[in-house]
Amino acid sequence: MHMRTIIFAAVFALAAASCDRPDESLPPDLPPSEAPPRSEAPAPPTDAATPPPGVASSAPAAAFTGGPVAGAERAFVAEAAASGLAEVEAGRLVGTRTEDPALKSFADAIERAHRSSNEELQRIASAKGIDLPATPEGEPRERLNRLSGLSGGELRRGYLHEFGVESHRSAIELFERQASEGQDPELRAFAERTLPILREHLAMAQQLQGGGVGGRTGGAP
Repeated sequence: MHMRTIIFAAVFALAAASCDRPDESLPPDLPPSEAPPRSEAPAPPTDAATPPPGVASSAPAAAFTGGPVAGAERAFVAEAAASGLAEVEAGRLVGTRTEDPALKSFADAIERAHRSSNEELQRIASAKGIDLPATPEGEPRERLNRLSGLSGGELRRGYLHEFGVESHRSAIELFERQASEGQDPELRAFAERTLPILREHLAMAQQLQGGGVGGRTGGAP
């Protein structure tokens, strides 16, 4: 009986000691500063070209660039430039050779007007990347060649016919087509502004052909 009591007491002591021992399988509590960081979900990627809602973009806006100039527009520029250059050369040639004051006044006015018009066309063409001829080409050059060999009354008649009437009739047809059918706004506006001057030059040349002075000789586009 005494031995059974001793064995029971020993078993009870071992059970009590087992309950008081800490669980070694669990890690000890860590202070807050040493606790591992919590895993957070990564922020969703943002499109570099599109700012988040409510945030204005700091990227500069792209500059507007016009489209390429159509082939028909380039043809107009080339033809108008060649005609204008020829008018300037013809006016200067006649102005230095003629002794007719009315013809000289007309030739000087034509030279100034077309020089101004040529400069405006040059500015427009340069902004659009269009190269202009430096000297008259094609039919305008042929007209100049015919005129350069004339003098006296033949020079007067040749200049009024070739450059006063025929050249301006061709130019009016060219500019009217551009003003009504042109797709480029600047070139269309240029044609519209120049047409009244071309028509006036034609009327002045026709009056001089008839023997009258008439017309305004100092105008410019």
